[in-house]
Amino acid sequence: LDDDKRSLSSLGIHAPGPVELQLHISFIDASNERPAGYMMPDVITVEVTYSDGLPPKLIQVPIERADGTKPFLGGYRSKKTRIEFHHAWAQTDRTPPTAEQIEAA
Repeated sequence: LDDDKRSLSSLGIHAPGPVELQLHISFIDASNERPAGYMMPDVITVEVTYSDGLPPKLIQVPIERADGTKPFLGGYRSKKTRIEFHHAWAQTDRTPPTAEQIEAA
């Protein structure tokens, strides 16, 4: 979406019916060489296709990057390789800290 105030319903997409979205990401590399590591774009373009014959619409969606690593809150940790596999609860957003937690820090 172009800004934080717009919603998918403002574009004609409503909850009761199925919605099909296609995600297209294009990287432009002037040197025609692959980058050493994956670099996530700042903005992606999403094409929204309507089922009632309307033309598709391109929407710019900004990417929000995670700020740091999450603590291990459960799941499985390999003793041999030290790879961590978090359970689903640990993969959701953290709750904001309370005033007491902020004051204690």
